[in-house]
Amino acid sequence: MDRASLLSSGPCRGPKVLGDIVESIAGAILIDSKLDLDLVWRVFKPLLSPIVTPENLELPRFRELNEWSDKNGYFIGIKCENRGDSTMAILNLQLKDLLLVRQGCGKNKVDAKAHAASLLLRDLEEKGLIIPRNASRVEQLEKNSGTVKHCNNVLDVMDTQNVAPPRQKEVAVLSTTTPGSVLDKPLVVKVKLSKGGPRISLYESCKKLQWPMPTFEFVKVEPSVCSSSCGSSQKVAPQGFAFASTITLHIPNGDVISLTGDGRADKKSSQDSAALLMLYELQRQRRFQVQEV
Repeated sequence: MDRASLLSSGPCRGPKVLGDIVESIAGAILIDSKLDLDLVWRVFKPLLSPIVTPENLELPRFRELNEWSDKNGYFIGIKCENRGDSTMAILNLQLKDLLLVRQGCGKNKVDAKAHAASLLLRDLEEKGLIIPRNASRVEQLEKNSGTVKHCNNVLDVMDTQNVAPPRQKEVAVLSTTTPGSVLDKPLVVKVKLSKGGPRISLYESCKKLQWPMPTFEFVKVEPSVCSSSCGSSQKVAPQGFAFASTITLHIPNGDVISLTGDGRADKKSSQDSAALLMLYELQRQRRFQVQEV
């Protein structure tokens, strides 16, 4: 097996129907036992061990990367190209101050993305952002095949592949520049002023630009009757206090913007207030063009 195949999840995947059967049986036991997870585990542990245990269970590489990105508020850029009998996948992950780009190849999109994702996960592990696993399946396969050298460049893992050389901009890089950090023209952002609208618009804009997701922190403040951004009057909080959210947005290789919205009766509404304030601040900076709908 070549290194590209080792880093792909292709050779390690079992039949999907097998996974479906195991899931169905576990679900049936869970329902019959009235949601007793301990009972499900007592039944399944002897069936799965030592093939699968909590210590050696691994997610598919792309799924692991995707879940880590979602948890930490990052977005993954994906581009796939067909090159003869193989597929090339280019994944880029924009962190707060660094752009990680990796590419992988495989027989199909799934394998190519898994290959590229495994390289990105290794980059994150080397930077201390992900705790390395105890001898992952990929490392075990590499040791068995006698290839333990880490691939720091995508060309290293493609030396046995009959694939056209990648264009220079596709070579795996650690970059400090991202297209979303400097906009040629303001991004048009349509905002619904109903509940949840500002947050959704800001989320979708960050995803489109591959900016890290903004974070919210809230504090309790004195309640007051104030004019809502939705055009109606906010009622005094029945609990005797209101919530004010502070939103923080890290623009890659740019500013860190922190703003505090108005006090609202509930946390979600206070987040909407802060998100709307952030949208108009980005418009003031000529990054966005906000259109209320």
